[in-house]
Amino acid sequence: QLGSFEISMPSGWRHSSSDSGQGETTRVFRSGGKGTLRLRSLPGLPMVSKEILRNLTNVDSSILLDWQSWGDLSGYHYEHIESGTLYRQWWLTNQQMLLFIVYSSESQDYSEVEVTNRMVNSVRTIH
Repeated sequence: QLGSFEISMPSGWRHSSSDSGQGETTRVFRSGGKGTLRLRSLPGLPMVSKEILRNLTNVDSSILLDWQSWGDLSGYHYEHIESGTLYRQWWLTNQQMLLFIVYSSESQDYSEVEVTNRMVNSVRTIH
């Protein structure tokens, strides 16, 4: 359990959390791993429409982003490489919260990509 949500972490992965007063941020990482998954939750917000969430992505509007379900939440996912670093981003919502997730890695370790997919798919909100 990580504040207002829970996530299933595979063996060997750890987490650390902090709360800035403007939402909780959790880092999930594997000892000796290549990347870090960061989750930032903003609970207690009014319902956010698909259009507003799409605007929050800051991804150019010419790029098609499909609405997808991930765990208890739905939203947008985008992946790109910038200056040699792989970025996988999710902007997710349900009726109780917004959850922003970023996986970044200087190495394109696709075994970690599959693990992060499973972790994001395991996200459950705590009521």
